Amino acid sequence: MSDTGEESNKKFNSTPLFDHLRKRCSSGIGEDIACHRPPAQPKNDDRALSYVGEVREYELIPRLMSGRDTVTENDVEESIVRIARHLSDRRDALFAVIYNPLGVIPRVRGDLGTEFHQWAAWCWTSEAAWRVLDPKNGEFSHPLTENEVANLAPIAARQRFLAWSEAYRTANKKGDDEEQSMGPPDTRLRVLGKDASHLLHTYAREARQEWAWFLCRHESLPALDGVGPRGLERETDLLLFKCPNSSPASTFWCFAPMMIHANLQSAADSPTQNDRDAATALLETHHLPRFRLWTAAKASLSLTKCPGGAWFWAGLTAVLAVGTVFLSLSAFALLPLPPPDRTAMWAAPVTVALGLIGVAVFGRLWAMPWMLRVPAAAAIGLLMLTTMNPAWWHAAFAGTGASKDVPSSWSGPHPFCVALLLATAAFAYLLVNVRNTGVDLCMALGRALAVWVVSAVHSVLVALFGLTWVVPLFSEDGDVFVAVWSGHPEAAITALLQAGAWCLVAGVFSQILWDDRPLTTPLAHAHWRAEER
Repeated sequence: MSDTGEESNKKFNSTPLFDHLRKRCSSGIGEDIACHRPPAQPKNDDRALSYVGEVREYELIPRLMSGRDTVTENDVEESIVRIARHLSDRRDALFAVIYNPLGVIPRVRGDLGTEFHQWAAWCWTSEAAWRVLDPKNGEFSHPLTENEVANLAPIAARQRFLAWSEAYRTANKKGDDEEQSMGPPDTRLRVLGKDASHLLHTYAREARQEWAWFLCRHESLPALDGVGPRGLERETDLLLFKCPNSSPASTFWCFAPMMIHANLQSAADSPTQNDRDAATALLETHHLPRFRLWTAAKASLSLTKCPGGAWFWAGLTAVLAVGTVFLSLSAFALLPLPPPDRTAMWAAPVTVALGLIGVAVFGRLWAMPWMLRVPAAAAIGLLMLTTMNPAWWHAAFAGTGASKDVPSSWSGPHPFCVALLLATAAFAYLLVNVRNTGVDLCMALGRALAVWVVSAVHSVLVALFGLTWVVPLFSEDGDVFVAVWSGHPEAAITALLQAGAWCLVAGVFSQILWDDRPLTTPLAHAHWRAEER
């Protein structure tokens, strides 16, 4: 990013908010988007930005934000149009403003030393630049070529989104740093004119939609060629959350979702359907394919109609699922058949029931981070186990003397080693999958492990449910299986690991059958969003 020119304008009163806005512009992919800009252009930015700052329409901002004068919606619209025409007259001015819209603020005629005025000038400038380049708006002629417009339009869309959305990132909570806030909500609502608060909501929603549309096609946009996977993830976090930070620790614990609602007066407004739709599209396109399960969980659960209840129910379901797996592996002696109450085999269907209740009550967003395609495919693996020759579980119980139908010895590979090999193959597949999305090795190992653990818990639950309820009834020698299962817990654990590893491989490798969709895609096949606008 080029210098904003505070040193060249000694009268400019830089505020903490202005510094905060500069950091906002440089966050995400802000440091990467200028790589395609010709090296000679930034040298002319000071002169070009000064030319834009001479536009008299900016002098309307102090009157507008003070609330003492009646500045109407039409007055603001005419001012933005005049700024856009001013930009369209000069090529260097258009480049300078698109890459550095905040650079206009120190050069504006009059006093923009207060926080409200600086943010308003940013919004007007970014909106004017976008209108010049908007392919749907043919009102303005400009000296740029088609290739230059294709390069600049995504950057202009990003600046526009950051400017308008900043109004919704301020928490307005008691004790906030007033110097870095944009003041009370009624002040921000006047940015587009008196009694024009609805336009702020409309512009912010449109800006989010446009920028998200460009990000979904980042691989085909020359302007975003220099953006790496990590920068892209930080940029999508700006679309998903109110206050993402460059610090990994603070980003990890950032839960507040980005909500663009009509009423800035209330900090307790619930997310709109547009907020949910925007988050769903971002999660399915950017986060889940890169195995960002925690980010997906934060965004999706926080955007449900009852976030507190959604988080509680998700935690309860997760604890019961993990507890059931540990109980089944550590206390298998408690699993005689036919099934009595208070045993681990009852916990598997109870866990499934909790998950079904969560999906039914909280909807699709609640189900999104659970990777429900894995248990669905693991159930197919269980069906295959049920129809196989019982030799697979004979190997686990061989040598126990549990039944005359079970061999006294087993000469093949040890069942536990086979289960370990299958589980390792599943992890290797997941690692290759996430690495192919561009994630670096260390991060890919952690994310692949997280997805593997969730998949393994799903698979062991499916296997436990199948071995205790399905195999005894539908499999060959089911009565023999019941007898040896309840009397030899150590061998039963080996059989469970065998079945769980088989279901895990079925759940993971079945991804190749799903029309090139990632394993983490929500369990739904119909989409009503158009591929193109």
